[in-house]
Amino acid sequence: MRRGSPPTSACPSPRTRRHTRWGPAFFGEGTCRCREIAAIEWVGLKKARKHLSYPVDIEILNVASWNYHLLVADRYRSAGGRTFIAGDAAHVHVPIGGQGMNTGMQDACNLAWKLALVSRDLGHEDPMLDSYDTERRPVGEQAIEHSGVLTRMGNLPGSFGRAIRDQVVSIVGGLAPIQSRAVEMLAGTGIAY
Repeated sequence: MRRGSPPTSACPSPRTRRHTRWGPAFFGEGTCRCREIAAIEWVGLKKARKHLSYPVDIEILNVASWNYHLLVADRYRSAGGRTFIAGDAAHVHVPIGGQGMNTGMQDACNLAWKLALVSRDLGHEDPMLDSYDTERRPVGEQAIEHSGVLTRMGNLPGSFGRAIRDQVVSIVGGLAPIQSRAVEMLAGTGIAY
């Protein structure tokens, strides 16, 4: 497995019966800045709530540190051929846009129809089941790459870099071809074998 895990910080967002507590994702330089980043985010949320059509009480309950990992298995089928992996067992990345869930479900569907055909003697076992790794591992690698790019974009150091990022995203993100490609990327609908 390939690894990369720069430290990041996040604020959990539990739901209670009374109201929802927001937990924005923010990326920092590790545990030493968690409280500082939480304070900055809290000020931003206080300003943002003025634009909502309903009242929101904002309270930071907890700040926790975590490391993200960008991992993909070397192969999705064991050397002996009787064990397969899919979803988070095959690829792990930052949870952005449901990409991991979509990729995992697509892994399972791809493997399921192949196993069904082979179990009914309707497909040649080795070529059919070997194609699972050939088809799905590149998709997992692509999900890892996209997740890493989006995380690095969200992790830009300095307010100047973040301001430029925000301006570029607001301009380019409004273009229909860019929006279409982003949906394909996150939903995994642009995959073809």
